[in-house]
Amino acid sequence: MRVVTPCRLRQLSPSKCEKTLMLAKLFTAPSRLLLVLLCAAPLLAQEPSALSGPVLGYLVDADARLIRPIAGIPGNAWVGAPVETPFPLAFAAALPGSAHAIASSESGSQLLVVGLENTAARAIEGAGANPSSVALSSRGSSAALYYAETGSVALIHGLPEGPAVRARIDVSQIEGRLSRMAISDDGTLAAFVFSHEDHDALYVWASSSPPHAPLRLVTESARIAAIALLGDEVIVADRGVNEVFAVRDVRGEAARVFLAGAREGVASPAGLSVSTRNEIYVGNAESSTVMILEAGGRLLRTLQCECAVTTVAPLRDSVFRLTDNLDRPIFLLDAAGDEDQIVFVPAAAPQSEARQDP
Repeated sequence: MRVVTPCRLRQLSPSKCEKTLMLAKLFTAPSRLLLVLLCAAPLLAQEPSALSGPVLGYLVDADARLIRPIAGIPGNAWVGAPVETPFPLAFAAALPGSAHAIASSESGSQLLVVGLENTAARAIEGAGANPSSVALSSRGSSAALYYAETGSVALIHGLPEGPAVRARIDVSQIEGRLSRMAISDDGTLAAFVFSHEDHDALYVWASSSPPHAPLRLVTESARIAAIALLGDEVIVADRGVNEVFAVRDVRGEAARVFLAGAREGVASPAGLSVSTRNEIYVGNAESSTVMILEAGGRLLRTLQCECAVTTVAPLRDSVFRLTDNLDRPIFLLDAAGDEDQIVFVPAAAPQSEARQDP
């Protein structure tokens, strides 16, 4: 434990420090203790880093352009004060399972990896600032960045310590609007959904593809709500027909296989993710439930959430966020133990009232 003197707590100059300590000697022991406690109080508000503790993950407040930690443990967590960043944020995405984010400023021309504990920043060479959308791999080691103005996608791997552009893909000639992306942790496989008025189309890219080869169309579906990668498979949740299916061996034959439908409980799916146990988590908006499927599609269990499920986004290994709004309670799925549980985090306090001891 770091020992902090009253002078350090109050950020006093050396001369004022000496006077404070001399004054303390004039009081009795109980009074001196009270004086030290009074001096210590500002530390709780000014130096959250002095009180370290577990952090479940980080959230980006896009409206306020801030990054805030979810501090504590599942069942006893809170949204902490905004993290200090080396520049005002124009774009940011927090990496799952890491105290880092990819971010850019209004004036900068490059995307950077920013440390959320030490504010160190490192440029990602060749990655432009302010992408239109981003998809992160489940462990935060790779990212797919879409730039609408140029109709291009940059695939980044090696996050956070050694980021590099693995590939650049021209998607400007593909019909439809790019609405969903997913990328593997090693950055060798990526999937993309292009939306049309009456259907959606799923395309894939693999590192084994010839350079400058176009994306490969593997299937079409009614209205794809979410996609996730499981090895060489793309798992798809379709809210148009209340179905979850897999496209297996996407580097090869790309065979479509049904996994679950309305009979199993799929009800307007809004989110999808894969756990470290290779279990598939499907968040249903209509029924406010999370279905857990084994990789082959067998339904293992269903959890009820007292919330409106809008996503299934990894915060770290085996912890997923189920809701988006920071001004309302945030619901988390904790799958780290023997039994899955859904817990909530109180709504984030206004910045001026945010708790300061993550």
